[in-house]
Amino acid sequence: MIVRHSIETEKTEADMLFELVSSVCLAVYPSVEEQGVHVEAAKVSFKTALDELVCHAFKVGQKVCSTGDTKDTEMYKL
Repeated sequence: MIVRHSIETEKTEADMLFELVSSVCLAVYPSVEEQGVHVEAAKVSFKTALDELVCHAFKVGQKVCSTGDTKDTEMYKL
């Protein structure tokens, strides 16, 4: 048996992540080097925002699963 967990974002969360990416991609930079610096910084911001969403999802899962047995709740430990 395979048990899969999934996380679905709400529109506001997806919009926030999209804005992070599109603002960097659509910006005009004076040089390729400066563009690279901004892209690298945006990767860090994107990862941080995504990690926060995932962490929140696991906390919700842990709360929902608080009535489960030990094996159920172990998978939600942060």
